[in-house]
Amino acid sequence: MEIDVNEIMIYAFILIFSGFLAACSQILLKKSADRNYNRTIEMFLNLRNIMAYALFCISAMMGMYVLRFMPLSLTIALQSLVYIFVAGLSHVFLHERIKRRQVIGIAMILAGVFIFSV
Repeated sequence: MEIDVNEIMIYAFILIFSGFLAACSQILLKKSADRNYNRTIEMFLNLRNIMAYALFCISAMMGMYVLRFMPLSLTIALQSLVYIFVAGLSHVFLHERIKRRQVIGIAMILAGVFIFSV
């Protein structure tokens, strides 16, 4: 089954968006973990955790859907963008500093995505 470039672009966008959702779910989980709870059950059953796991499930389903249509090498390369999204969202919402090693890692990820997509 051959798909054209426009379809690959649509599936690539879906995959990148799914990676963004996965990064958002990780930020929600971190924000939830930073809070103090009165009871143990509240640590697990709170709105942030439930939303985070729902986003993660949606992200995983989107990734599995795209795997049916895109080459595996490109799919894996695009899914590695999650690390960049997490670093960016952590900087914005958690006020974490992006260190030199992280910048080097982000550059390597972007280079890998470029190499595998060409």
